Formats: sequence, structure tokens, C-alpha cells
Amino acid sequence: MIGQKRVFSRQLKFFGMIQRVQSLYLFLVVLLSAIMLTGGFISVYMMPLAILLIVIMLVSVVGIFMYKKRKQQRMLVIIALFIDIVAIALGAYYLYLMKKGESNVMVLNFRIVIPVVNLILLLLASRGIKKDDDLVKSYDRLR
Repeated sequence: MIGQKRVFSRQLKFFGMIQRVQSLYLFLVVLLSAIMLTGGFISVYMMPLAILLIVIMLVSVVGIFMYKKRKQQRMLVIIALFIDIVAIALGAYYLYLMKKGESNVMVLNFRIVIPVVNLILLLLASRGIKKDDDLVKSYDRLR
């Protein structure tokens, strides 16, 4: 009976490490950025926006695998946040050009809100990493 409890406890710890919520948020950022890059939403004139989205995807993937180094993971998420803010500003500029009639570089559809959703997910990931770091620090104080 005691042996079964130990095995069950180890399994819970293992699955708890895998199911960190900030890793899920970062995975969703990668997934949504890939969705935005597909489907003909990005035209040739919008290459700077596509490059920014690819950089956000790469930084997020690296951030997912840096779960043992929380400070570096949080720094990567903050870098991705700033890049995403630039992508949102660039998307707003393209919308402005399209509304003004100077250029027809963008197709309006649901993908237009993906950078804003990415921003929210990156903020949530940063908050989750901070909570993990605070939890580890509190356990260190108890020892």
C-alpha cells in the first residue's frame, strides 16, 4: 500500500512538471503565429510582419524548453512581448494604409486579432513564470 502511494506521488509530480500552464500559453502563441502565417493573409508587402511573427515563434519555442531556467525563460517571454507589440503596431500601420486607400496589402479576416491574442498569452505566460519563481523562492525560505 505504501509503495503504491509513492508511485502515485511520483506520477503526480511528473505530470505536474509537464503541465505547466505557461508552457501551454507559449505553445498557443506558436500555434496562433503559424496560423497567421498560413492562408494567404501575409502578402509580399507585409514581409516585415511575417519576419516578426517568425521571430516570436522561435523565441516562444526556445522559451518552452527553458523551463528549468525560469529567469531566462521570463526574459525570453518579455522579449517576445516587445516584438509582439511592434508586430501589432506594424499591423495597425498596414490597416491604416489600407483604409487610406494607398495600398491593398492586407486581407481582413479573423487573423487580424492574432497578434493581440498572442500579447495576452505572453502576458499570462510571464505571470505564470513569475508565480513559479515566487513559489520556489518561498520553498527555499522554508528550508
